[in-house]
Amino acid sequence: YYTIGQHLQVSNGLQARNSLTALNDLKWTGDANMENFARAATSIVRQASEDCVPDHIITQLLYDKVKKSQALQVHVTLFAQRPLQERNWRTLLQVISRRVE
Repeated sequence: YYTIGQHLQVSNGLQARNSLTALNDLKWTGDANMENFARAATSIVRQASEDCVPDHIITQLLYDKVKKSQALQVHVTLFAQRPLQERNWRTLLQVISRRVE
């Protein structure tokens, strides 16, 4: 049982690393491509969350990409002014989704 537990810990670590790599490699390609970004980001971020990547890390990586948007500038500024406990990747994805719809 110990060996199986160790294997699962290593596998989960690799999954988290892969999710972080995918999120880090995700590029903001401009407001015109926001819908494509939203789809990719949603998939990658949810996988990272399932892989136990801490929410604050996911949020910061996503925020660093979204803050490049001109169309979301006001929303991103308001997001940054929220109390820390209210700043999360779910809120950022909602901001993008509202803009895309």
